[in-house]
This record gives sequence, structure tokens and C-alpha cells, in this order.
Amino acid sequence: MLDSIRALWRSSKRAARVSPEARTPAKAQPGHAAPRTSQPAPLYGPQKMPVSAEQVAAMRAEVGAAVAQGIVAQPTEAQWAMILSSHPATCVVAGAGSGKSTTLVLRVVFMWCHLGIPPEDMTVISFTRASCEELRHSLQRVLSFEPWRQRLAPEDAAHLEERCRTLVSTFHAALGRVSRRVWGRAEWFDLIEPNATLRDERADDLDNPVLGGPLTKGQRDLLNTAYRSLFNEDRVFRQHIIALLRHECDRHTLLRRNSAEVKHLQLASERDLELAQRIQARWGKDWVLPGVDPTPFVAFRANNLPFYANGRIIKTGMPIFLSLGGMKDDKFLFSKDDRIGQGKRAFSVVGALTIRRQIIERYCDREVLHLDHTEKLEWLRYRLEHLADEDFRNVSAPAFDVQLRGEPKAVGVVEAFYAQANFMESLGLDVAQACQRAQGQLASGSSEWHFCAALARFWPSFEAQLRSLAVPMRRFNRAFLDLGEQAPTQPAVPADALRPFTHLLIDEFQDISPQIVSWLRAMQRRVRALGAAPSLMAIGDDWQSIYGWRGSAPDLFIDFARHFPVHPQLGGPLQCRLMDNFRSVEPILRDAERIVAAVGVKVDKQAQPRRRADPALDHGVRLIKGVQVRRDPKAVVAAIHEQLAFVRSLARSDKNKILVLSRSNETLNTVEKALRKAGGVKPGEVRFETFHRAKGLQGEVAILCENCVYEESHPLRNAIYAASGLFRQSYDEAARDEALRLAYVAVTRGIRRVLWFVDQPKGASALLPSRP
Repeated sequence: MLDSIRALWRSSKRAARVSPEARTPAKAQPGHAAPRTSQPAPLYGPQKMPVSAEQVAAMRAEVGAAVAQGIVAQPTEAQWAMILSSHPATCVVAGAGSGKSTTLVLRVVFMWCHLGIPPEDMTVISFTRASCEELRHSLQRVLSFEPWRQRLAPEDAAHLEERCRTLVSTFHAALGRVSRRVWGRAEWFDLIEPNATLRDERADDLDNPVLGGPLTKGQRDLLNTAYRSLFNEDRVFRQHIIALLRHECDRHTLLRRNSAEVKHLQLASERDLELAQRIQARWGKDWVLPGVDPTPFVAFRANNLPFYANGRIIKTGMPIFLSLGGMKDDKFLFSKDDRIGQGKRAFSVVGALTIRRQIIERYCDREVLHLDHTEKLEWLRYRLEHLADEDFRNVSAPAFDVQLRGEPKAVGVVEAFYAQANFMESLGLDVAQACQRAQGQLASGSSEWHFCAALARFWPSFEAQLRSLAVPMRRFNRAFLDLGEQAPTQPAVPADALRPFTHLLIDEFQDISPQIVSWLRAMQRRVRALGAAPSLMAIGDDWQSIYGWRGSAPDLFIDFARHFPVHPQLGGPLQCRLMDNFRSVEPILRDAERIVAAVGVKVDKQAQPRRRADPALDHGVRLIKGVQVRRDPKAVVAAIHEQLAFVRSLARSDKNKILVLSRSNETLNTVEKALRKAGGVKPGEVRFETFHRAKGLQGEVAILCENCVYEESHPLRNAIYAASGLFRQSYDEAARDEALRLAYVAVTRGIRRVLWFVDQPKGASALLPSRP
């Protein structure tokens, strides 16, 4: 990246200021719009599905026989309500550990074997290829039970594995099949692999690409080609990119301030000038660039006592501080034996540096530059040389990283464009229009404001490039939008391609996005227009909605009746509640509910434990405080060995004895490495997963290794949320709720015990009681 910066400032004489016409913001939207309340025409009813008493009796008898042979577990009456529902729109609130997957399989069996609905008229949707494989395997195993196999059409029974494979699908596989019928076979940008094109045999078993890893080389190449072309051809885009680059230069050098209490200001002030001079002596002259005055000066006062910066930018007067943490290029400038002052007032230089930084963070109210690495000099040099430049003609498009406020890390500018555009499209928004509306919510001239302005011009150009390729390339998000309700033109979809959308059964519905909701409604309205009666069964738990960062929102599940309108004669959708928890003991469930009680937008409910707790052995969440797991994982390793001894003593245990969970892979890797070094663990006894990946898993003991809290603010996504008019909350409010829900998911992975290691309780962990 720095090579690109060097080339940019060396080859350019003049940098751009954004023109007045480019600075004109879109008309401001209301601060936080209420959810839209227009009532579309009913999609379901007024007729119910034809379910007879004889069909119900036969299904109950056959399930009883299957239970006797150990094929399925005996359903509860709440589960039977879901299995036997005759309502065309059923919303199933299924709590953690409620056995919803088995119940979903039996619902499909009832529809196929007793209601006579052929598999060609049904689609069962789950979010990942792995979860689809599990459902297919379960469905095939259950349908192989002789009473049900006999009810299948001979052709279906002969090709049961193939029928189950087609019946169960991800959203993207279902979209891919429809897209192929509407627009012909095409390659998908989302699935470009390095040095390979999408193989045809994968077209009917697509995974959800949003849950995948980073961009591939082929994807980055196409994005970069569009970026370079637009930078060279579009003056306004170029101006916004250069303004965004300036903000990134400042981000690399601006000191971040935090509050701190500081004692002994008088002593600190007396030694401050000497301390600044000693730091400068260790740095040498390489930071003294044209435009920098290296003379120490009083940058601010604390309680009217002077404190010094090492120098300043001549043009703006901005103070420059060197090595406030005592380090340069990751090396300490001073040893622990270095002292400042004489006699009784002699003091450790390292300690003096710590106090000096605290004073600056607490009392300096100016923007200041902080240099602690020679690499930052490239950013400073670029910034100095272009403070007053006006044009960037004949300059190569700069490759640089962008870290928008609220994002966990910096990524390449085109990757940032791609991530935020996908987020907007997942909300069902046109990217260019959404950016223009969002600009009205952002501070003019801010990094996010320029980012939005640039993205509004980049995204249509990138889409045009994909269409112009020798083999046109499609994107899933674009296809969802083009087949959704809000598409400017509705493409014709063949009737046989619509058949699988007649009866939809969707698992993990709480993780659905507004874009997919629009697409599902559009497909089922097409089905209804053909004279068929569509049905939908949505199974989910708003307490386990944990993918808001990619556009999902529990609001869609909570407001199911509004998003999926039912004929007035039916009085709204049918709601089934599966509140029996077959996984965790009661102390774990009650602690998990303490966490989710603080969530602002939710469905109120309480789990009913079906597993009996042993008060002498089982317990809820036990907080272990004062442990920084990444620095010292010994306490976690000791706990793993202790809990393994407990699980090994049990007469029976789950296949996962210990689940070790964390928000970050870095923490998991640290613990796993320490555990391997310590030894004493057999293969398969301990499983390591992130909080997100642990969804759907369980273990006798769950060990959590990090706090679960959202303390950021994401101005861009707040603006997008407000401009969309879809949500009750801002993005930040929704993200804070989601952090609590994620903790709930992690805690409810434990069957008999949960241990949670934290430095200091924050967010979700702070809501739990302390226990010995």
C-alpha cells in the first residue's frame, strides 16, 4: 500500500479538493424513520390447507411406531401443533435446544406422505450447505421407515436420495435455479475461485457466499479493474477518493484520546520539556520533513501547567508528539533503568512516559499527530505535500486501506466498497440511491460522507463492467433484487420454475434479510397469480439472531404478520411456540435469559427445561474474572483439564465433552496451542469454535473466553438504517442487542455447566451474578 502512496505523491503536483457540485448532499431524511406500515394485499388464505382428522390420526400412529423403533423422539404437544398445522402461514418460535430440526423433518413427512403434496411443490430452506446436508440425511433416514416409504409415489421411493437433495436447499441454490430459467446459465461473481471458473455441477448446491471467507483473487481483480477505470475517467469519483485517502493519512497519525486520571501534574510538568527532548534525541532527524518545525513548544496546559509537543506542522500548527508509548518501530527507546531528574526527584523514564501520555489524553483538547513508527512518516509526508494541492490528473489509482468507524479492521478500498454495498443490498436497497440518501445523515466532508459519494458512483460502474464481460457475470444480491418486489421491471418466470415456491419451510428464519423477504414474497405472489395457494412455515428464534453485520434483522421474524400478510378471515398467522429445552439444565437457561432480558427488541418468552439438573454437579454460568486469556491462557487450560475429569466421570456424555468458545479465532488459537503443549487431552474431547460457528452445537461443558460487548459506533450503517425506514432501532442499538443475543447463543451451548473467563465483566457478562 505504501508503494502506491509514494507513487501517488511523487507523480502528482496537485491534489484535488472536492468540487462544489460534488459536495451537494442528498436531501436529508428523517433522523430515524419508523418502519413502513403500508398493508399489501393478503398473500395467504382465506382457505386453510386441507387436513383431515383421519390424516392426523394416521400420522400420530406412524410417529408412535417410529418412536418405538428409535427412529424419532416422541413429539411434545407444542411440536405436534407445528407438525399438523393447517394454516397457510405458520410462524414457529423455537427456543434454543427445542428439537426444531426433528420437528421440521416430521412436518415435511406429514405434508408429503399424508397431505399428498409432491416434493416438486415444496422447498425446505436452511442457511448453509452443511445444515442442508444434515436435513437431507435426516429426512432420507426418516422417510425410509416403511410406513412412510409405502406412502411415497414409486418414482419418489426409488429416487429418495435425489428427491431429498432437491427438496432441501439454501436460498442461493434456490435462486440459482430460478435465475437460470429466467436469464440462462451464467457465472456468479460471488463464487469465483482462484484460477478457475464455476463448475456447472455446483450450480444446484450453492452455499450462502456471504458466510464465506474474504474475496478471492479473481473477485479482487474485477473490482480493481472497475476502480482503476473509474478513477481515470470520472473526475468527481477521483476527488472523493483523494479526500478519502487524506482521511486515512490522518487516521494513521492522529492520537486517539481516552479519559485518564493523572496525579502529580506539577512534577510531570517540570520534567516534560526534558522528556520531550530526550525522545527527540533518540529519534534523530528522520521525522523532520519539509513543512515540519521540530522545535518543542507548549502544546497545551493542564491546571495552567505547561506540557510540550516535540514539534508542529508549520501550515496548520498541529502538534506532533513522538513515541508516547516509548516505542519506535516496535522497539523500546528506553530501558527500565533509564532515569529522568536528579536525586530524590529522579524518576523512571518509562513511568514518566506513561504518565505523560495519560496527561495528553486527559487534558489536550487539540487534534495532534502521534508518530511511533517510521512507516507513518510516509503518511505524514504525503499529507504535508498535498495540503494545498488541487488536481490529480495523470495519477494512477491509489491502492490503500480504509477503516470506516465501527469496522473491526482496515481493508482495501475496493473490498470496503464491496462489503458495504452488499450490506445495503441485503436490506433490499439500490446502492447508489441508498448512498445518496445516507449522505444526508452524515457529516459533510467526513470520511463516511466521501466514502458514500464514491461508492454511489463506483457500484453502477462495477455492475456495468460485469454485464459487459464476454461471458456476463451475475451477483446473487443483484439477482435477488431483480426478482424481488421492488424491481423496476418484473421478469417473467416460467410456471414450472415457480412450483417449488408453492410451499416453503424455512429454518433459522431469524437470520433472514429484508432483501430475501422481498424475493420470497415476490415468488409466492407469482405462485398465487397462477391460481395456486401458497403456504409458508417460518421457524426461528429472535433471541438467536446474530448476523446483523451482514443485513439480517430479527425485526422480520418479530413482525412476521406485517411482512407476510394473511387474509382477514384467518385472523393473522398461526404462531406455534416450542419452549421445551431438551439441551441445558435450568441454571444455564435462567442465566442465559438474564442476558437476553436486556435486549430492547424481542419476543418475551421463557424456556422450560426438560433435562433434570443435579445441584451437586451442575451449575449455570460461573464467571472467572481477572483473566486476560490471550496473554496468559493457563487458567483456561487448567479449567479444561478439570472439566474433562468431570465429564469423563459421567456414565453418559455428549459427543462434545468440552466446547471452548470465543468471539475471535486469535483467542481460540492461543488456548488451543497452550492446551496442545500441556497435553492430557484425547482427540475429539475438546472442540474450539467461535460464538457464531457454535450455533447449533452443544457440549457437556461450555467454556467462554472473551467478553461479548459492542462498544463502537458505525455512522455509515446508522445512516443506512435510518434511510431505509425498515427498523425500530439505529444500527448501533441493534448491534448492542445483537452482542447480548450472541452471548445468549454461546451460553446455551452448555448442557450441564458454563464457565466464562473475562478480564473485567462488560456487556453481557456484567449482567450475570458472581458465584464462587
